[in-house]
Amino acid sequence: MECVKNVCAALAAALVIAAAPGARAQDAAPVDQSAHVTELLDIFNQGCLHAYPAGSLAAYAANLQGEKLSRAEFVRRIHIEEKTGDGWAVTGKSGNYVILDSRGYESVARPVVAGMGNNETCTVIGTGPAGMPLLEPYRALKAQYAVEAGLTLGKATTIPVPARPGMAPGLMDLQFAKESFVAFSYAMVQRPGEDVEYRLDFKPAPVKAKK
Repeated sequence: MECVKNVCAALAAALVIAAAPGARAQDAAPVDQSAHVTELLDIFNQGCLHAYPAGSLAAYAANLQGEKLSRAEFVRRIHIEEKTGDGWAVTGKSGNYVILDSRGYESVARPVVAGMGNNETCTVIGTGPAGMPLLEPYRALKAQYAVEAGLTLGKATTIPVPARPGMAPGLMDLQFAKESFVAFSYAMVQRPGEDVEYRLDFKPAPVKAKK
């Protein structure tokens, strides 16, 4: 996949060791985190920011040979049972990803977003080691998209998420456009025995009903 313009320069070039299940860390192959971050952002950029909602996210996922998720897997990934939508599992060159097209009613799990219009949200999820250098290039991509779309972004709100039963400490980053209900969010969470989950959300402005 092509690197996102003006974003690659912000990526860290560090290499880390990621241990495969049952393998010793010193025996694991080195993983290029910058390539992983670039691929994740590229899918978010092309899929969520440019193929959604005006274009076809399903066609984009099909072009990546994405495997459509079952209803049960979609609900597991979206974490909200009453949410409607579709999802696809994508195998990339540097990692595995999930693309979600969520629609319909959203519960109080996200009260800031829940009351906004049609409530459509495009999400890209990737997993990787803790500390993957994603947040800053993600912010650069948001700024680039805002310029292209003629939006003025408000101040980003970064929220540390404290540890709780079944979850390690995490981080959320929320930002809205001043002129509309366009919203972006970043979340980093980790459950016991699993890799860190990096989740990028894009909510376009609500579609106005025709008079």
